[in-house]
Amino acid sequence: MSQHSIVLLSPVLGEVEVIAGFDAALGEAFVNWEFEDGGFLSPSGITIADISRLVQDKLGVSLPQQVVQGIGADLADLRIGASDLGKRVYRYNSDGTRI
Repeated sequence: MSQHSIVLLSPVLGEVEVIAGFDAALGEAFVNWEFEDGGFLSPSGITIADISRLVQDKLGVSLPQQVVQGIGADLADLRIGASDLGKRVYRYNSDGTRI
């Protein structure tokens, strides 16, 4: 499972840590977030394309394109036989640059 983590300032929930990625074992994307009073776990069966929409709809903020592209790159690597997907953990600054 790849993980891409970013802290965003949501006008709806305040500071939110968003963790998104691709779960190779389940063959699906995911997005989860945590905030001061709770969290959110995405429903099963979502696609990488759904991640940005969920973040925008529920948090009122755009997920930087670099995060979505990173998840897409993980999926592309998986399709050509990458075996290290479960070890990939990336953190991003709020502007989308990888730390």
